[in-house]
Amino acid sequence: MMLLFILITLAVSILFLILTDETNLEQLRFISLFSSSIVLILSCLIASKFDFNVYYFQEVISFDFGGLLDLNYSFGLDGISLFFFFLSSLLIFSCLLFIWEEKKLYKEYALNLLVIELFLLVIFSVLDLFLFYIFFEAILIPMYIIIGV
Repeated sequence: MMLLFILITLAVSILFLILTDETNLEQLRFISLFSSSIVLILSCLIASKFDFNVYYFQEVISFDFGGLLDLNYSFGLDGISLFFFFLSSLLIFSCLLFIWEEKKLYKEYALNLLVIELFLLVIFSVLDLFLFYIFFEAILIPMYIIIGV
C-alpha cells in the first residue's frame, strides 16, 4: 500500500510542478523537496518493514484492466530491488538539495528529476517485463532534457 502511495505522491507533485509558475521559486522548492522527502521517508519505512526471510515479492500491487486486451500489471519489491528503490529515492533527494541555489532553471531541473525518480521507482518495482521496457526507455527523455539544459 505504501508503494502505491509513493507513486501517487510523485505523480501529483509532478502535476503541481507543471502547474506552478516558474517565478514562484519558493513554492517550487517546497513542492519538489517535500514530495521527495515523503518518498524517502516512505521508502525507509518499506525497508524497515521488509522481511528478508521471505522469498516472495512484498508490497505487491496488482491492477487488472479487463476488456479486449485483458491487461494485468503488478508492482512489488524483492530483496534486490528494495535497495535500488531506497537508493534512488535518496539520490534524487540529494540532487534536489544540490540544485537548491539554481535560480533560472530550477523548475526544469526539479520537474525532470521527479519524473526520473518516478520512472526509476516504477522500474525497480514493476513485475512485468513489458512495463519495465517501456519505463526503462522512457527515462531517456528527461535525462536528455537535463543533459541538454
